[in-house]
This record gives sequence, structure tokens and C-alpha cells, in this order.
Amino acid sequence: MNVKRFFKKNITLDLTKPLSSGAIHVDSFLQTQAKIKLDELLKSFSNQKVAGEDSSIFDSPRYNNTIFVSGQRGAGKTTFLKTYLSELNIESQDGGDIYPVTLIDPTLVHTNQPILVEIITCLKRTFEKEINGCQKSEKYHEFRAQLGELSEGLKLLKIKKEDVDQDASWFLNKAIKNADSGHSLERNLNKLIDILLESINKKLLVIAIDDVDNDTTKAHDVLETIRKYLTHPNIVIVVSGDLKIYSHIVKIKKLEELSSQLLKIDNKTSDLVEHLEQQYLVKVFPAEQRIHLKTLQGIISEDDSISIVLKTTHSGNSTEITNALDTLLVNNFNIDKSFINTYRSFIFEQPIRTILQLFKNVDYKNYSSDNATDFSEFIRSSYIGLLQKEGINSDKLLSTLLHQNDIGLADFNINSRYGELETGYYSRTDGEQDSYNSSQIFLASVKSNFLNSSDNHIGAAIQLMLSTAATSNIYLNYVEEKIKEKANKQDYIDFIGINRYSPTTSLVPHFSPFILDFKGANRPVVMGGVARLPRSSKPGDNFIQCLKSHFNLEDIDSNFRIKTLNDLIKKQDEKNTSFVEFLSAKSITMSSHSSLTKNEGRDYLSSYLLLSVIGELLSAGDNEINLDILISKFGSIQTFSSPSFVNIEAQGSGETLDMGVEEQNVDITGEDIVNNNRLNELLVNWVGKNKSRENTVSFLLVGKVWSRIHYTLNSISEIANTRKVVDSEGNTRYIFLGELMTRWVTGIINSSLIEEARYKPKFDGLLVSSLSKAKNVASASNVFIQNLNIVFSHYENNIVKIKEELPFTTCLLLCPLLWPFFLSEITKVEIRSTLEEIIKNDFDKIDFLDELFLERHKGLEFVSRLPIIGWNK
Repeated sequence: MNVKRFFKKNITLDLTKPLSSGAIHVDSFLQTQAKIKLDELLKSFSNQKVAGEDSSIFDSPRYNNTIFVSGQRGAGKTTFLKTYLSELNIESQDGGDIYPVTLIDPTLVHTNQPILVEIITCLKRTFEKEINGCQKSEKYHEFRAQLGELSEGLKLLKIKKEDVDQDASWFLNKAIKNADSGHSLERNLNKLIDILLESINKKLLVIAIDDVDNDTTKAHDVLETIRKYLTHPNIVIVVSGDLKIYSHIVKIKKLEELSSQLLKIDNKTSDLVEHLEQQYLVKVFPAEQRIHLKTLQGIISEDDSISIVLKTTHSGNSTEITNALDTLLVNNFNIDKSFINTYRSFIFEQPIRTILQLFKNVDYKNYSSDNATDFSEFIRSSYIGLLQKEGINSDKLLSTLLHQNDIGLADFNINSRYGELETGYYSRTDGEQDSYNSSQIFLASVKSNFLNSSDNHIGAAIQLMLSTAATSNIYLNYVEEKIKEKANKQDYIDFIGINRYSPTTSLVPHFSPFILDFKGANRPVVMGGVARLPRSSKPGDNFIQCLKSHFNLEDIDSNFRIKTLNDLIKKQDEKNTSFVEFLSAKSITMSSHSSLTKNEGRDYLSSYLLLSVIGELLSAGDNEINLDILISKFGSIQTFSSPSFVNIEAQGSGETLDMGVEEQNVDITGEDIVNNNRLNELLVNWVGKNKSRENTVSFLLVGKVWSRIHYTLNSISEIANTRKVVDSEGNTRYIFLGELMTRWVTGIINSSLIEEARYKPKFDGLLVSSLSKAKNVASASNVFIQNLNIVFSHYENNIVKIKEELPFTTCLLLCPLLWPFFLSEITKVEIRSTLEEIIKNDFDKIDFLDELFLERHKGLEFVSRLPIIGWNK
């Protein structure tokens, strides 16, 4: 065949036409390398030397001209064969010496006749089509006579069971006759082929057999027919299918043959079956005569001279396929093009039929809220079997009532199954199993849908972060190795409530007993972003002295200390409490909860709870009534149970408090309503101004931010637990609560700042380069200030641009609950003025901001009067 006629550098896939398995125009032909190899094989068969007729029975050759075209389901095997045979037919009519007889699909043959009968029937049709009986009557009669010679042998393809019960002498005569007919079947078939070739004046016949492995009951019959009968040197059988399926079919058949002779199947039998299968397939489908149809990934990566374009309109508009897929992924996942490689590779490794259906069903150009779920729906419909295999509840995950815990549960289950709890929540398609990768790309699309459909994308992102990434990391680092013998991960799922529609403010308090597994300490009880607060114990004698020294206080005594969390709540609502003190205390109480062990109640300060409060406030919308209710709820201390299925110090009784219970006898309104009103005013304003219209947060950014936050909180907490603070006079002491909270808050914002700069939708190489050496907050906030300065300088202190480009980080900077813990750290005038300008720009109607800025140091002093457990040792 003429290669140049077929080979095109620009390959057009016409999506305006139905996606059928018919022959296509050569301009749309993808498998050019496979076609070239098939050309070469046919040429070699056509030119091969044939042994003479005088060969003895001992050296008579049997030719195997079988070509196997392999490819997975949907790889385009049928299209390849039909297109190739169509082109071959044209060349045959133009005088070529290779004749395409037919394309047989045994699965479409509804009779029970053997495949050999179907092949002979096709040869007969070809003869009758090409030979006019009136013009060549001698050949016609010769062909018909040879068909008669074949008839006795063809009868043997179906053995009647009743023949076995006949008379012995009759049976012997019948067996001898059958044996003679059987031996002559192959010889007579070859003679029939010789007559046909001579009559039509061709050198080679080509018969294609397609989709045999779709019906496993017929596949083995095809293989045996090729092995036994189709041995003529001038006939080529082109078989298409999936080699893995053929391998499985042959193994089953060989196992059946051996099983009938064995009492049991052992390892030796299995090894023998493996060997028989391998050698059988090598004999039927010689390795050098196999052609593999490449995936799009293989075609694109191995030949950069080929450009595959999609024609999407009748007017002829087209797009290069890689650009089209990149656009689809960037729009749906809201990530920069540089981070889609694993998803692009995954999709281009799929069957070509699936890829074309993707572009046929999903509008890659025009992404909007109206078609936001089209990609998820397509993934679900294409891989429903694999999703079910992994236990993915696709119906629930595509529901309009989707809850972040639905995603969290699916995420946790698949990542724990594959040992990917550390970073599996990135939802990357980099696994070895098809079901894993299919599930991950589906979950990636579901997470994107969740973020896109939320009224407040940043609030949804924080909640998604806690229900997916945090849930996985806490289990991996603090639970997995401590589970009791008869318990399992389902106990963890049930305990934290990820399988219920619990809010994140009820989910994350369940982490605390796992993280803080102390059996006593002579240092602050701090670990992994959680600290314990006292209920009745008092710190050492030097606590007050350290407070006086650090905050330059005078005339204070032991009564200055705030003894418990409940006392802090009472203090914050006293009339003489300033707003800055009230705000800092409110942040502490909103970040605190209680847990009941077998023997006692415990109070915890949790950075995770602080994050969940921020996420829920943002997600509540700017309705003042809803926010007032939430603020009031978060101001109370909820009590949760402790786990009983793990070996930890804080053992629970086994009872579960699903949603938490409110601590009794706690006044959450106080006598001074002014401060409460001010807080509500600030939070309502903050939520309203940070209600983003366009989603600029991706699931990848959520995962990256969490990874850095988790590492940072662990590092901060470990240092706070193991190292003493050195004051300005060189004295050492334990960390104050205000200092710990400051490190946590600045660590969280700093983590967001670094990762959002790297993973925001529009990649900014200069900014990323500027932050290439950015460090995490550990024992001081100075690195946070340095990184903040880099970002402000990059955007030339343009507050509008800063908020536009880094909305997640800016939202945290603008959160009033965090102000007391980072504003006092910023001493550089230029940075502070830009930050204050950002705040005032959003809170332009708030008339008490200057007061808050001036008294910012008082907040840390106020909450530091409450010690962390460990000061009393």
C-alpha cells in the first residue's frame, strides 16, 4: 500500500459526526505506525517462498500468517480494521495483488455454526462475486466440486453425542472415515483457496476477525480454527482483541482441561497453566506478528510531528486536542496548566472512544455554572464499574445536597485502602490501579463542584480541608498505630462523625484526645496544634512573675491569673474589659472545647477548631441573624466524648456525644453587650466583604495549604512543648497562651500565603521565585512578616491587587478573630500601614478600628493570664 497516501501530519477528528466504529477518512486516521507495520507484514507474506508440492508428510510446512491487532476496549480496533480494509479494497480494484475478503465479527453471528464455516462461506461469496459462471464455467465447477470435498470434514466440527453409543464395528468404520475426512479438511481447504486465488488473479487473501473476545464462548473456537486449519501460505488472518482477555480465556480453558484429570488445583498446576497459556498464544499469535494500537498519549508523545485537532463545528473551527483537554481541565479544576500533567496523561491513556465521547459530551470551551457538573457526570458514566469497585457512592457525591463529609468519607476510604493518607487528598491520578486513578479524578471533579457551587468558596475550602485532609492526616499520625486489637478504622469514622452530616465544628474536636496523648508532663501540654487548659490546678509560683516581666506589669498578684477556661469567659464579659481583650478572649473560647474521659473532663484549645469556626462563619453567608446565632453558639464551650477504641491516656467510656453538649452554667452574653455587638458587626462585615463571586480556590490549593499548616502546627507545638522561651533579659520560662496562639495563627496565615502564591489559578513565576526560600513559622513570627513583606512588595502595596490575587490569604488576614494574634507582631511601619489599609478598606464603616490597632498588645496580655497545663509542674 502507498504509505504516503495514508500518512498525514495533521489528523482531524470530526466531532460533528456520530462516533461510530465505521471506516473513517484517512485525514482522521490515528494509528499510522500500526498501519505501516501491517503493510510490512502483508508485503512479507506476499513475497514469502512457498514449499513445493513434493514435500513429504514429515517436512510439509504449515504457515501461520495470523496478525494480531491488540488494544484495550475502545482503542479503535474496529475502526482501524474497517479503514484499512477499505483502503486495501481500493488498491485491489486498482490492480493490487492483495485481496480483502471480509471482516467477520463472530459475536454478531447468531447461528451456532463454527467460525470455519463462516470463513468458507465468505470465500464462496467472494468467488461468486468475482467469477461469472458463464465466462469461466470450468473454474466454477472446480470450485463447487472442492466445496463438496470439504463437506465431510466440516461435519466433524460438530460431534453428535449419540454416535458414541453405536455398535462397535459400526463405530470403528465411522471413526476411520472421520479420521480420513479430518486429515483431508485442512488439505481441501487449501485447495479451495488455491482455486480462488487463481480465479481472481491475486497473490494474497486477507480475512479480518474482529471483537472475538467480546464473546468468550466463541473466542477459543477462533483460536483453534487458526491453529488447525488456516495454514495456507497465501491467506492472512487479522484478528483484533485485547491480549489480556485472550490470555484469560486460554488460561481458563487449559485449567478446565487439567481440572478434569486432577483432584485439586495446586501451585504446580497453576504454574503449568501459565506456561501452557504463554506457549499457546505465542504459537497462535506469533510475537513478531503482533501490532499494538497506541493510546493517544503514546501517539502524541512518540511522534511530535503529528498534530491531532478536534473539529467541533460544521464551519470547520478546530482546536489541537492537547490544548482542548488542557482548557477543559483548567476550567473544571481551577488550577494552572502546569499542574494538570497527571490528569492529562490519565485521560490520554484511556481508550480513544472514551476520549472522543468526553469532548462530544463536555463543552471544554464554555465553562459555566450551568455545565459545571458535566465533567463529573461523564467520569461517573465512563467508570461506574471501577467506582463501584472502590465503594465510591457516585450518586451521593453528585447530589445537589452534597456535604463536605460525603467527600471526606470517600476520600478517607480510598486513600486508607491504598496507603495514601499522607497526601492522597491531592486527588492525583498517579496510582498503579485503574480503579484508584478513576476514583481520584472523579473525586477531584467532585471537590471542584463542591467549591464552585458554594456561596462562599473560601469557607467551603476550609471545611473541605478539615473533612478530607485533616481527617486523613490525624488518623495516619495519631490513630492508626494505637487502635486496639478488635477495633478498626470504622470505629474512627464513627467516632469523629465523618459518616454523618456533622459540621466541622463538631468533627474536629474529636481529634484532640488522639493528638494530646500525654501521661503526665513537666512542660506545657501542647502537641500537633492542640493544647490543654486547666480546670482547677494552678501554675508554679513563677507564673505571675513571668507575666509581670514579659508584659511590664506592676502591682499584680496571684488573683491576676485566670484559673480556668470558664473564668476566661466570665472575665471577657466584664464591663471593664476592653474590646481588644474581649476579642482575643473570644477567639480563645471559640477555639476551645471539652472532652469527657472515663475519669474526668478536660478542656482543650484547638487550632483546628479555630479554622472550622472561620470556615463555618464564612459559609453561613452575610445574614446577620444566622451569624448572630453561630457567634452565640461558638461562644459556648461544647463537650464531646473521648475514644475507647484506641490505646491512649484519655480513654473514653464508649458513649458518644455526636454533636457535642453545651457546658452548663456558662454566661455567654455577659453584662457588657457593647463588645458583643462590636464583634457581631465586625464578623458580619468580614463575611459580606469576603463573599467571593468567582471561585479562585482549587482542591489542589486546599490540599497544599493543609499539608503546610499541618507540618507547621506540629513543629510549633513540638517547640512549645520541648523548649523554653528566652525573654529579653535572658531568663527562660514556659510559653504563654497568647504566644502559642500567635505562633499558630501566624503559622496558618503564612502557610496559606506560601501555597496560594504557588497554586493560585494563574501562575506567577516571579512571585513563586521570590518565595522560593520561604520558611515556615516555628518558634517566632518573623518569617511570616518577611514573607508578607515579599508579597506586599511584589504587588507594590496595591491592596486591591493583593486581595484579588491572594483571596484565601487575604480573607484570613481580614478575619477579626485573628487580629489580636498577628497585628501586635508587625512592627515594620510600611508592612503595618499596608495591612491596616487593607483592613480599613474592607471595614470602612467601622469606627473603632483605630482603637483596636492602638491597643493591640492588650489582647495577648489578657489571654496569657490563663496558663497552659504544664506550668504547674
